[in-house]
Amino acid sequence: MPNDEKIQTIVEVSSNTYGGCKMCTFAAPHLGDVPLMVNHYLQVHGFELLHVGQQTERGGDDGSPFHTTVAVLGTTQVIKERAPGRLSLPEKEREDA
Repeated sequence: MPNDEKIQTIVEVSSNTYGGCKMCTFAAPHLGDVPLMVNHYLQVHGFELLHVGQQTERGGDDGSPFHTTVAVLGTTQVIKERAPGRLSLPEKEREDA
């Protein structure tokens, strides 16, 4: 891990899900735009890339496997849950940012 500080918050980005940034209102325009979301977390919020890989899941009526790309990012910031599916900085840290 590049940073010696302890990772406090982890987010996962997947090519199989559509979701916005857990830190702000940014959302990728297309389902599973992994590169765009990873770059957003890295460049805008200072997250570190912890892992990129493939995940195999079973889906559909026949249970056949399908593969997705996942990226796991982390930050040393302590993030609190603000609303379902949305994380935010504590009030004090937002003022300092």
